Amino acid sequence: MSSAETGYEKPNPEAFKRVLEAFREPEAVWMIGDSYEMDIAGARALGIPGILVRKTHPQAEHCCADLLGVIGILSGADGVSNRCAAGNIGGITPPG
Repeated sequence: MSSAETGYEKPNPEAFKRVLEAFREPEAVWMIGDSYEMDIAGARALGIPGILVRKTHPQAEHCCADLLGVIGILSGADGVSNRCAAGNIGGITPPG
């Protein structure tokens, strides 16, 4: 969903609340984004798990190099390293 649909910009908690209200199974909602502060931290504040794409951040629980990596994380694929703090993730080196 976009801010045009929710009426709020991320990381405003109302943006995430509106998304949760729109789905029948809010426990299945994940935030997938490329900004830790705007996407991942904002979602986490409301209990929504997140996947940081194309970047790393020491506080992000999951990250991957591209959208194909998101599929691996969500499916729980064996051997998929998705811990951002674990080191080089899919060719992305965490900032020093």
